[in-house]
Amino acid sequence: MTKEANESLTNNVMSMHLLPKSIEAEKKETEFEKRKRIGAPKYSIEQLMKECDVEMQWNHVRHVPKCDNFSWLKPHGDKLEGTEEYGKKEEKKAPWSVKFEAKDDTRFKIVAEGKTHEGKVNNPDRKYFDELWKEVSLKGDVELYIDQNLHAKLAENHIDANTFWKLSESEFKDIVGIQSFGKRKRLMSRIEEIKEEHEKKMEEEYQKSKGVNREDVEKLLNIKKE
Repeated sequence: MTKEANESLTNNVMSMHLLPKSIEAEKKETEFEKRKRIGAPKYSIEQLMKECDVEMQWNHVRHVPKCDNFSWLKPHGDKLEGTEEYGKKEEKKAPWSVKFEAKDDTRFKIVAEGKTHEGKVNNPDRKYFDELWKEVSLKGDVELYIDQNLHAKLAENHIDANTFWKLSESEFKDIVGIQSFGKRKRLMSRIEEIKEEHEKKMEEEYQKSKGVNREDVEKLLNIKKE
């Protein structure tokens, strides 16, 4: 080996020892490792649901069909406490009811005779609610809706931040309760945007943390790209 070749080899070896260990032996990252490193977006889930108008929704819980001479049997003996369940939901010609939970801040919407009435199921509007329901339900053709906090359903179903960002459209419908097709589509589209922005940001930070990139290594070792 000539003196010049020996000096070149020595310089290259010394240069390699000066490189950061992360560059010296770069290990190919697995997809699992990448997902773990990137993690879940830090975007506020509550804010996201507000943006997409899916934080709450009106849940159709009771139907009284139109009738003459009070001919239908009044089966709601629970005073609208939400404990009764009967009939087939969405049936038009027969009364039906599904169970629901009425908390202190639960709001109701009664649609009867082309008019809409809203308020709280419990105090301070409870008396108004009872009297109104008694009056309109005797005539029939009444729909009762109870507001449903969908953001609160995440905690009820033990859905944390990591799980939320992995939910499918069908799971948002069946588990979280987002029934509107259009709203689900808008939510899924926004989720994909947020995830892409988050991944891009995390990748940029990861590349910066590595310090020396491949081009710097090639320049340092005087190696030409193939």
